Amino acid sequence: MNNLVTDCETPDHHWGFLELLEYRAVENPLSPGAVDIHVDNLVTDRESPDAYWDRVGLPKDEAVDGSCCGTMAPPMRYAVFLRNVNLGRPNAPTREQFEAAFLRAGAREAASFLTNGTLVYAPGDGVTAQAVFEGAYRTLQLVCGLREPAFVRTVDYLAALVALDPFAGIDRGSVYAFCVSFLLDPSVTPPTLPLASARRDVELIRVTPGEVLSVSRQVMKASGSPNAFLEKHLGSQLSTREWNTITRLVKRFG
Repeated sequence: MNNLVTDCETPDHHWGFLELLEYRAVENPLSPGAVDIHVDNLVTDRESPDAYWDRVGLPKDEAVDGSCCGTMAPPMRYAVFLRNVNLGRPNAPTREQFEAAFLRAGAREAASFLTNGTLVYAPGDGVTAQAVFEGAYRTLQLVCGLREPAFVRTVDYLAALVALDPFAGIDRGSVYAFCVSFLLDPSVTPPTLPLASARRDVELIRVTPGEVLSVSRQVMKASGSPNAFLEKHLGSQLSTREWNTITRLVKRFG
């Protein structure tokens, strides 16, 4: 999965895991505990977005509306995960600023979810999802001094991950939290399993090309931090959420 980032990349974030790709999450039967993400119709740095849309036969910059069947398909929704942000804190937006930035950038809908810098949006007519994201991110830098990177996945992709039930067989009562950590850059190689912290307060359960799924345990009354452990191990920034945040988001917006 090298060279996924196109010429749309900026120094502040990458669009390389996003909607120019079509992800299918599937179990890898040859590697128990692993998840493969099979990428269909891949856009690389050798193919422009226009060429991609022409090749796969979908209209550029708009969703298929299903009008031929007399029905309107729901809009494609995107989930944004800001790293290390609590709304309303210094260098972080308020809920109102967060939603307004996306709406002003052309989203038809934008809803902040919880207070940890998570938002779901859908692009409006005549504007791409990436253009909305880029514009909203620049606005947040200006209005609140946002410095942290943003990680984006489609809600459909998250739903596919949830459907895998990656923590099946693990007693929830035996751990502090189930977690998922999002990789920022497709050039970052996910860690190899098995892997755990020296204190055993973080243990990696599964990996995809874009995510690491882990459990956090309490050791000496302190819970492990998958984000801190992985950032040190990989030398790259990540954004981590508890798994129930993802399942609740998919249930509400999927």
